[in-house]
Amino acid sequence: MTIETVERGRLTGVTAVHQLVLFVAVWCLVSFTVSPRAYLDLTAWHLAMMTLASPVIVVIALGVPSLIAGWDSPVRYVHDKVNSRWANALFVAVGFALCLAAFSTLKTTFPEVVPFWADKWLANADKSLYGHSPWRFAHAAVGRFWAGWLFNAYEYLWTLEWLCVPIALAFCASVRTQLRYYWALALTFVIGGLIVAAIFSSGGPIFYDRILGSTRFAELDAKLIGLANIGGAASFSDYLYSLYLSGHADLGSGISAMPSMHVAVACLNACLLASINRWAGLAGWLFAAVIMFGSVYTGWHYSLDGYASILIVSAIWYATGRWLQPTTPA
Repeated sequence: MTIETVERGRLTGVTAVHQLVLFVAVWCLVSFTVSPRAYLDLTAWHLAMMTLASPVIVVIALGVPSLIAGWDSPVRYVHDKVNSRWANALFVAVGFALCLAAFSTLKTTFPEVVPFWADKWLANADKSLYGHSPWRFAHAAVGRFWAGWLFNAYEYLWTLEWLCVPIALAFCASVRTQLRYYWALALTFVIGGLIVAAIFSSGGPIFYDRILGSTRFAELDAKLIGLANIGGAASFSDYLYSLYLSGHADLGSGISAMPSMHVAVACLNACLLASINRWAGLAGWLFAAVIMFGSVYTGWHYSLDGYASILIVSAIWYATGRWLQPTTPA
């Protein structure tokens, strides 16, 4: 990384990197202090996951930019980026895994501290906003054939985007762009995924009946079970609920609906893409809209969860852009 001067105290790029490293270190230390065994286990899981997925991640993270920025000589583009930035990409990948472990550790412990209380309020607010529970409109709009595409986008394409964008930036983006995105991503997870999630502790429609002993979403549950052969929402919710009952931290553990981190990550990536290229931004926002729709269709979230995510991410993206506004060209 090179040194860049930015406004707000004339910080250098190196200083901003140090601040980000300190922020992540404190976050990880807090998670370790809360539950040492869970944090270490989840760190091992996420490092193993990143290692096993690294060939796919690197191919996508370098392949897509090479076809856009290095279209005239994609092989040379990839060769140059790997030679010059492999250490940067490795550093980001390890840091990303540590942050994911820290996030999952704290998220798993939340229900013990703040019991689920906001589900009834969120479900009633959704119904007041639309006249009916919005999942009914979503399922009426998308039949079984398109449901398969929607599940794939929500479960697989989103995961690829989530994992590949930070690594692609490590290889290909300017220091300023990297700093803004990594700061925004960390703040999104801490402010949205931890602080706001703790304040509005909720499980989401897919867990509503199990948490409250209700039958309010029994019809949605039945529809998701009927779609089990093309989407994993029903089976994965059973897995998460069993972890919740046991209090055990494992890969993907933790139940939290408000705000939607699926929508938050998709919106953050859309903001990033829009800052790079108008057409890329359009594609990013269309994908975010699909994820927003899918979050309601799959029963993971109330519609208000997604709207809250959009507001939180927009504020964070604006704030990081102002803070890291350059006084010298990148």
